[in-house]
Amino acid sequence: VSTKFDGNYYRRMNPNIYVCENGIDPALIMKNSPVSKSPITIGYSGGGSHHRDLIFVIGALQAICNKYGSHVDVLFMGSVPSYLPFVLPQARQALRCNECQSVITIPIDEALKKCVNNVLWDACPNCGCYAYFHAFIKPDNFLSEMGNQNIDIGIAPVDRYRFNIGKSSIKYYEYTAVGALTVATKLEPYERIKGILVDHHDSYDAMKYKYHNGKDIVQSSWFHALDEILSKGIDYGIIFSAHEDIRTKHTMDTKYKAWEKMFTKTIKGDNLAG
Repeated sequence: VSTKFDGNYYRRMNPNIYVCENGIDPALIMKNSPVSKSPITIGYSGGGSHHRDLIFVIGALQAICNKYGSHVDVLFMGSVPSYLPFVLPQARQALRCNECQSVITIPIDEALKKCVNNVLWDACPNCGCYAYFHAFIKPDNFLSEMGNQNIDIGIAPVDRYRFNIGKSSIKYYEYTAVGALTVATKLEPYERIKGILVDHHDSYDAMKYKYHNGKDIVQSSWFHALDEILSKGIDYGIIFSAHEDIRTKHTMDTKYKAWEKMFTKTIKGDNLAG
């Protein structure tokens, strides 16, 4: 398994469990320094199992888009919930052409109106074929395609339940690798990252607009975190610190010894526990 939490959990059923933490290919880590640009792109990546996590941030993203308008852009890579075009129509979704494998982005309301089971049939602007597009981007191309989208801020909201607590901080690795600032829920697996942590205890209702003293106020820790970054500017010092953290601690080069030890024990027939 990839996390200590999962290792401890599964040892209750089988003591022969070994922890091999995730790492990314060091060759895919962005070599150039991130640069300031406009609009600022807020990116999110995740599959269908992450839809319940988005509840904590959708209201905040809606409010951020309303406040900053054309100065901010929201991009989703992966599966998105069907309600998204109704609450965040200005966002974009990345889709992959099945013919030439290129990735395009289109407005999310257009994508979800045309998609059936996350598949869209259309003419590809890159290869000219009438092909189908889908949200799944092949793992070996994922980081390079994410890098092509020029994400400035990568968000990782997580709900508090066993599945999430047992996750690795892979989104932090990926966002950092492409030069983005990670903003994540202050919860395992993100509590020790070099990024911005959001301590949210608010429910979905608490993130809706609230009318107070003649103003619409968003009672959301996610909104305030993103608003502070956008109003003050991205702290590139945090990104550089995260980049060094990933390069020295979280690549496959730094994790291979754990895998080597696990395979050696397996071949010898030793117990993996510990």
